[in-house]
Amino acid sequence: MLRIVQIVSNLSLGGAQRLLLDICKYLKSKDDVDVRMITIDSGEFVPLFREAGIDVKDLKRKGLVNPAIFRDLISDLRQQPADIVHTHLQKADFYGRLSAAVTGTKNICTTYHGYSTGHKTASDESPGIFDKLDDLVIRLSGSRLIAVSETVKNFLVNRSEFNKDRVEVIYNGIDTVEMSKMSMSEEEALSMRQRFKAGRDTRVILISGRIEPAKGQLFFLKAIENLFTEFPQMNVVILGRGSDESKIKEFTISKGLKERIFLPGFVSNPKPYYEMSDIVAVPSMWEGFGLAAIEGMIMGKIAIVSETGGLKEVVRNGVTGFTFKSGDEEDLQSKLRKILSEFEELEDIRQRAVSEVKKRFDITSSAEAYYQFYRKLSGRS
Repeated sequence: MLRIVQIVSNLSLGGAQRLLLDICKYLKSKDDVDVRMITIDSGEFVPLFREAGIDVKDLKRKGLVNPAIFRDLISDLRQQPADIVHTHLQKADFYGRLSAAVTGTKNICTTYHGYSTGHKTASDESPGIFDKLDDLVIRLSGSRLIAVSETVKNFLVNRSEFNKDRVEVIYNGIDTVEMSKMSMSEEEALSMRQRFKAGRDTRVILISGRIEPAKGQLFFLKAIENLFTEFPQMNVVILGRGSDESKIKEFTISKGLKERIFLPGFVSNPKPYYEMSDIVAVPSMWEGFGLAAIEGMIMGKIAIVSETGGLKEVVRNGVTGFTFKSGDEEDLQSKLRKILSEFEELEDIRQRAVSEVKKRFDITSSAEAYYQFYRKLSGRS
């Protein structure tokens, strides 16, 4: 039995957490794998993992500098040794890999879901102090690395030659079969749209993810402010929670857009929201991959994303969706105006997007790649 322990910084709303849930579900179906989860801090996804039958240990530890995290992880790994320790996100990468090394775990690996550990100033060209510390931990623990996009891989290799032969790319994936199925009737979808003041002819734009500066929701709203007047049948729904939530609410009220911009908060199942929307936006300032984009694309929604990080590998401008220069308000306005003006003429783009997601980003292929990676890492293939 291959014993795999996944260690993650938290199980809050995010693409990394959703990917991890899908991978764990897939691994659980394998007769030769025993997979369990340790989350350093809690999060909305904890019950979803448990409902899927995945053992989750929630350390409930706060703070970036907290020696108790080492103590808890070392104690756990000594009591329940693992063949492979796989870490995700900054805090878990640091504490998890070193704890695994201290307890003698032979196989340690990390998935890099983004291309910098310095989230506020993320750059694929200028490593920060935390990136250098991360490279030191890689050397000390002997970790193997998985990048979710070529952009992330290039960042890791560029920042340290040592990483060159230790990293490989496994793209994120989604359940394309399940996501393609409609869970609502046309009437139910219309009823849901009406909750957000949207009729059949309204164009509903959906943004899903943590509400924080790096994800660009507030930038997006400020950039398209004039379009609310130009296109009176355009509404925006923003899913999630985060540090920019109060600022978005203030913006909405101050601009008189309470019936045009909606914030339902965190939802454990965003699928109905994708179904009832028309356009999916991912306006991130930086993004390792961009799971929300492919979730919308597989349902035939028009994607508009910033030209940053892995998003450039996910959406091809004018072919499978639309891209705009990251942080460029005029380019964003221009591309969104084109989508809204020519919406009924974009069927070819919708069809190409669905086809591309099925071909390149199916979760079965992604999860099987992880399974084979584990087997190879542990010398079982």
